[in-house]
Amino acid sequence: GPRTLYGALKLAGEHIVKTHCKRWTIMRPLFAYGGVGDMNSLIAKSIYAKKNSRDFIDMFLDPDKIKDYLYVDDFCDAVVTGCEKGLFGNDYNIAAETPYKVQDIIRILEADLDDDLSSVIKWHPETDYLGNHVLSSKKFRQKTGWTPKRTFDSGLVKSWRSILSARKSYNPLIHLQEARDAAGGAEIVAVRAHRPLHCPRPLSSHTPVCALCVCVPSVCPVCVLCPFFPPPPRSSYVSCIDGSMR
Repeated sequence: GPRTLYGALKLAGEHIVKTHCKRWTIMRPLFAYGGVGDMNSLIAKSIYAKKNSRDFIDMFLDPDKIKDYLYVDDFCDAVVTGCEKGLFGNDYNIAAETPYKVQDIIRILEADLDDDLSSVIKWHPETDYLGNHVLSSKKFRQKTGWTPKRTFDSGLVKSWRSILSARKSYNPLIHLQEARDAAGGAEIVAVRAHRPLHCPRPLSSHTPVCALCVCVPSVCPVCVLCPFFPPPPRSSYVSCIDGSMR
């Protein structure tokens, strides 16, 4: 079963769907990414940062961990395919099945863009509690014949072109900046959790921004539920506004 509160909450959501809906299909994508509209992925943030000459953006991933990114159009195609074939009452993994180490993803992106990204990212590997991410979509593929239409390289290039021509209103780094602003410009400090489950609450009252989920000061229901640490003063709770670590 899930080893993190994040995973437990997702599984609980699936149980709610299964027990409270007459017709349902659950599809689990792994790290969907794309161009404009992608506000969260390593790929979109790295491209945007390079385009706008931003240096050492906080990236809450371990470069040595394995992730399997899926282009967003392919995931949407899988959802439509499942609905058209009436695959109700079951759950499916949807994955590109082209896993890479995070650092290799950056190297591939550098090769496709013919540019150096070494100064773009500041890694926080100790916050990547999700670890390696690889799923098999064999069950869904056998039932539907679905396969991704885009290779990883072609998806990167399409994302780059989309972000390159984006309007000024598109900014996948906005939540990181809002977190810094809320903390009075303080650096987002990486915090290592020392328990099997990881609480996103900072371990020190001197850390107003949570490194695990890039949070701003507020009340966090996750922290209230955390069984591993005593509740901090109400003023030091944090509330998640961004999924940067995913």
